[in-house]
Amino acid sequence: DVTLLDISGDMIKALGSLMKRKTENEKWVEGNWLDAPFDDNCFDVVFGDQVKSNVSAEDHKKFYNEIHRVLKPSGYHISRITSRFPDTRIFSAEEIVDKYSKIPVSQDSLTEFWNLLVFKTHNDLISSTNRMFDILDKYETKGHLVEYSKALKEVLPKGKEWSVGKPWSEERGSIIEFFEIAEQKSDDTVFADSTFIFLFKSKKL
Repeated sequence: DVTLLDISGDMIKALGSLMKRKTENEKWVEGNWLDAPFDDNCFDVVFGDQVKSNVSAEDHKKFYNEIHRVLKPSGYHISRITSRFPDTRIFSAEEIVDKYSKIPVSQDSLTEFWNLLVFKTHNDLISSTNRMFDILDKYETKGHLVEYSKALKEVLPKGKEWSVGKPWSEERGSIIEFFEIAEQKSDDTVFADSTFIFLFKSKKL
């Protein structure tokens, strides 16, 4: 059986419109991972793609505790995580702007561009789209940035925040209290030094 959990009912509905069919063994649930509406020890695997980034830093331990609670004793948590690793590079806004002002907009370049501006131009605990829009306001007349600015203003709101700035050494502490790190693979993108895919094995507490 497969269960999808999302805090947004609208997102679940949007996913439903994209799915060609929903099988009988699938269940879609609206809820919060900080208070997951599931029984203890009910899943073999919990998969999450950048879910932690949408949880405030002070709730990270609670987040991992909830995942551990719903996993069976032999369960695994698979997750893609962005953090401040020892080799994470911080770029200047000018460096990113200069590169992408020469690259026409595509789905891939747009995704790379806004993620670099939002997450990799600072060492703050919180990353916000406000930083990106401030940079775009300053440079949007340069080359292809007019196109990038227009596209991003259509799809991303001002004030959207993500919690990805905690150093990995601190974040790792919240994880290993509940899980063993069984495997770690680099993300095969421009974020290879700051984003990894992890396989966490549930610990006996």
